[in-house]
Amino acid sequence: MRLEDVYVGFKVPVKKIVNGTEEVFKAEILGRRTNKSGLEFYVHYVELNRRLDEWVDGSMVDLDDPSQIEVPKKKKAEKSRKTSEKEDEVKEEKPTLEKPPQDEEFKMKNVKKIMLRNHLVDAWYFSPYPKAIAESDVVYICEFCLYYFSTMDNLVLHAKQCKLRHPPGREIYRDGNLSFFECDGHIQKNYCRNLSLLSKLFLDHKSLYYDIDVFMFYVLCRLEDNGYQIVGYFSKEKMSEQGYNLACILTLPFEQRKGYGKILIDFSYLLSKRENMISGPEKPLSDLGLLSYRTYWMEVIVEYLSKHSKTSIADISKETHISEDDIIGTLSAYKMLRIDGNEFIFTYDEKQLQKALRSRSKCVDGSLLKLC
Repeated sequence: MRLEDVYVGFKVPVKKIVNGTEEVFKAEILGRRTNKSGLEFYVHYVELNRRLDEWVDGSMVDLDDPSQIEVPKKKKAEKSRKTSEKEDEVKEEKPTLEKPPQDEEFKMKNVKKIMLRNHLVDAWYFSPYPKAIAESDVVYICEFCLYYFSTMDNLVLHAKQCKLRHPPGREIYRDGNLSFFECDGHIQKNYCRNLSLLSKLFLDHKSLYYDIDVFMFYVLCRLEDNGYQIVGYFSKEKMSEQGYNLACILTLPFEQRKGYGKILIDFSYLLSKRENMISGPEKPLSDLGLLSYRTYWMEVIVEYLSKHSKTSIADISKETHISEDDIIGTLSAYKMLRIDGNEFIFTYDEKQLQKALRSRSKCVDGSLLKLC
């Protein structure tokens, strides 16, 4: 097969350099384009995270073994021939956060890098920034209002005029140099829109496109000399039919592995306690999301069990505001649950207890929540 015969929908072996070594992965062709050096293909590596999707030179596509090439169905192939020469792009000059078409999750990455504060960060996923912005080599983002620019000069000019030094919502929690600001997607529309656009670069999550008016945004900030710097946030539907306490959650890439993710999760449950709700995050969770939540749930449950020798699933749920399904799933995953007749027997070891107690000492303090 010739390289010119490969279109969107084909699955082919693609060579990729990993840690200095060339490896071959099966990849789906999501787009193609022609430049001065020849054909390039936008590929999704079937067994790898979608954040690794990228443009590759045609020379990286291995067509030597026909048995390793999967050809799409005829209709799909014909449609691909008509459209694949055009690079996938944002056609609106203004960003839109409306619900996307069914194939939105397969959109090609349109932003290469962003500059936020002094951090230059690779984008992971597609986000519907205006075309003129997305096409720049780097998208420059204001550290306070999160507005976006195609050049550093434009950002510097904006920074001289930007009055924000913290998110525009109400500060509802402060503990040392950390604060949570509550922003209403309907009232603080511009900020919440900018936050959603930024977070979509790092979240493979379609619901970020839904009407931001129906969401509350809880933004975690760290106080610095020049103002409150965002480190992460979570969003929550104002009226969730399923009773979820969290829709999307993000710790900025350069702020990860500092414990902020656990603080965000813990704060979502603090709000559930304020509302007297048994709740949890929107399902289904990603693999990494489930891992993070189960670690959090395990620590909360172990802390509770260390203080209550005789208890039940219902008691744990009532006290922690974690749903019974999430409690049972977590205890089962960590092999902390045995059934003796009609009774649940809870077990944990000293290592789990010490880890839970250390972790819980770093979480939010409910007494610092500022009620309405």
